[in-house]
Amino acid sequence: MRETFINPPTHKPDWVDILVALVPLPVIILAVLIPGPFQSATKAWIGRNWGNLASVWGLSVSIYVLWVAQGAKTAAKKATEEAEEAAKMAKVSARTRGALEDLQVALAASRQVSNHAGVKNWQVVRLKAEEVMESCRIIVNRWEDTAALNDSKNSLNQAVAMMRTIAEEASKDVPNLQRIIKTQHGAHDHISAVEGKVQKEQDLRST
Repeated sequence: MRETFINPPTHKPDWVDILVALVPLPVIILAVLIPGPFQSATKAWIGRNWGNLASVWGLSVSIYVLWVAQGAKTAAKKATEEAEEAAKMAKVSARTRGALEDLQVALAASRQVSNHAGVKNWQVVRLKAEEVMESCRIIVNRWEDTAALNDSKNSLNQAVAMMRTIAEEASKDVPNLQRIIKTQHGAHDHISAVEGKVQKEQDLRST
């Protein structure tokens, strides 16, 4: 019985052409333009595999465009987040400044309570005590979401109660000067402590 031999295929597998198609475009262009042993072979290979080359290079371009678009999307998202954070910080800083200004107004009125009590100007003492009370209420209600005031509401509420005591005492026929001065000192200390805390937060945000 005569044996039949099957010769192996002489053509290169398709994956070889695909791998070659992955060669950078400049290399292939140089192989075509520069005279040499690879010039004719490269031209012939390009003619046979132009479809593969177009597909691979098209895929490469698509991947690059996708990568650039993803990078732009990430950069835009980061910029938006940074802008939102900056706006939030600016808002908090403005609230802190506002609370600080209101506290300083309350402290100024508190000093006038003491000054007018010293000369027994009881009507002004009562009015200034009520002014301090109103300022403290505004601070608690308007700036309650300010971080430095979250733990300071009790101090301000105590100052309000003390100033109410002063207003009531100043309305009597014979006010007790010592009681008014002592109560004013206590209320002033409470407000001053909160003012110092808010000032510290403001200084930290400014650095």
